[in-house]
Amino acid sequence: MPTPRREKEREQRRAHILEAAERVFGRRPFDQVSMAEVAAEAELGMQGIYGHFRSKSALYQAVILGRMRAFEADVEAAMRDGKGPRDRLLRMAATFARLFQRAPYFFPMFLREKNQAEWSEEPRFGAEVRDGFLREMARVRSISEEGVRTGDLRDEDPRFLAMLAMNVMLSSLQYHLQFRPDEAMEDVVARAERCLLDGVGRKA
Repeated sequence: MPTPRREKEREQRRAHILEAAERVFGRRPFDQVSMAEVAAEAELGMQGIYGHFRSKSALYQAVILGRMRAFEADVEAAMRDGKGPRDRLLRMAATFARLFQRAPYFFPMFLREKNQAEWSEEPRFGAEVRDGFLREMARVRSISEEGVRTGDLRDEDPRFLAMLAMNVMLSSLQYHLQFRPDEAMEDVVARAERCLLDGVGRKA
């Protein structure tokens, strides 16, 4: 049975591999990456990688699920004090901003798998990955439905409003990561607010 010290070292090694894999998969799509590249990025031998992950798919899935679970927990915490649909949309945007500030290489992975989840009936890396993306879209749709009911948002199809909200948030983040990496996260969220809520908020 592993000692607590060995178990801790194993967990640290696993986290190190996941961070290296995220950088590699963030630079190029899954199909263009080899486990040898991940091993080189992590400065480990192939045995060290396969000792933690049985396949490239398992490693990729672990990267996505780790980020997704942390994001969902952060969103749940942020939503508890939300004061209406507009405020909750802003809180979700701020949570996105914090996530991708910490993990910029995860952003292209997120975009690829979000599109895969929305357009394909067959989950590529397991139902848990696909369902996680669909849950977040459902969360935004639920907020949009409430906003339409309360009059905070225009009387449009909540499915459209959810798609619009998600894509404005992601566009502001992509602009930040590609063109203004030194920009404050508050400015990233404020740009999304101006372009989204000032556009879909009901006029007084």
